[in-house]
Amino acid sequence: MADHSKEVMEVVPESKQVNEDDMKDKLQEKMMKRHEQRLAKMEKRRTEREQASSKDESIVIFTSNFNSEKKRIQTMIDNSNDIPTENLNSHFDSMTTDIHRFQKYVTDSIIFLPSYDQKHAQDTVNQLNSACYDKRKELKPKKKFTFSKSKKKESKSEDDIDKPPNKMENEKLVQLVEQKKEDSLGFRDCSSQDLEMLSDKINTNDIGLSELVDCKVVLKGSPSAVHIDKLTRCKVFCGPVSGSIFIADCTDCTFIMSCQQLRVHTTTSCSFYLHVTSRAIIEDSTKVVFAPYDWTYDEIEKDFALSGLDRSKNSWDDVDDFNWLASDKHSPNWSILPEESRIKY
Repeated sequence: MADHSKEVMEVVPESKQVNEDDMKDKLQEKMMKRHEQRLAKMEKRRTEREQASSKDESIVIFTSNFNSEKKRIQTMIDNSNDIPTENLNSHFDSMTTDIHRFQKYVTDSIIFLPSYDQKHAQDTVNQLNSACYDKRKELKPKKKFTFSKSKKKESKSEDDIDKPPNKMENEKLVQLVEQKKEDSLGFRDCSSQDLEMLSDKINTNDIGLSELVDCKVVLKGSPSAVHIDKLTRCKVFCGPVSGSIFIADCTDCTFIMSCQQLRVHTTTSCSFYLHVTSRAIIEDSTKVVFAPYDWTYDEIEKDFALSGLDRSKNSWDDVDDFNWLASDKHSPNWSILPEESRIKY
């Protein structure tokens, strides 16, 4: 009896020891998990603090750079009145490029900017754009944008030369007519006409098109710049432009053009067949579509050589919408024209 009790006493402690060891293991595992969770939380808080600090630092750097660039561009605009007339084109082209880079900097910084700062930054860029646009219109000599309404009216003016009663007045009128011809680089206030200008008048000059309705315009040559405004249901063909093309207030038009820079303002429902060596810019514009430039004519290669444009570089589908802030979503204001909808020219 005594021996049997001893046997039982020896078995029970062994089973109990196994249970205790198992409980210890589970407890240690639980404590280890808690410790890992605490470490994970601590690491998360540390990362958040670093990110917050980095974000604050990025905002400080952005604000400093933003204010500096804003001041620099505003100074350029303010100093435009002191620029010689012959240098105005390059001055404004350079300023437009700087504003474009400024816009890209703002767009790239949206990821860490608070919504209020985003709006303030974009409003500032828009204001600089408008100020640059207005200053260009103010300072560009009007004589460069004196348009001829039609060849018929020009010939009528020449006929009128014979009317003055004396030779001196006649010579003065002839000079005025010839000066008018030299200054009449473009077309204005025409309706339902086919208008054409060739390289002998176009090359290295500024061209203007304004207030045209239902017209077809063909510009064969290499202008230094083209300014277009208030066109309705028109089709414009333009050879390579060494500088910029500025378009404003146009509706239901088709533009076939090649240039160093394209700027489109307050325009709607227009198609662009484009060769451009930098990002095209649209602002306050809707329902505009883009396709690659495919127009050709005799001596176009010569005109490209004169313009200095790189034929191998075409950013026709790289468009920057100054009114669209979201960098992760495509602007609804412009699109690529589907291939099946493109017209061959």
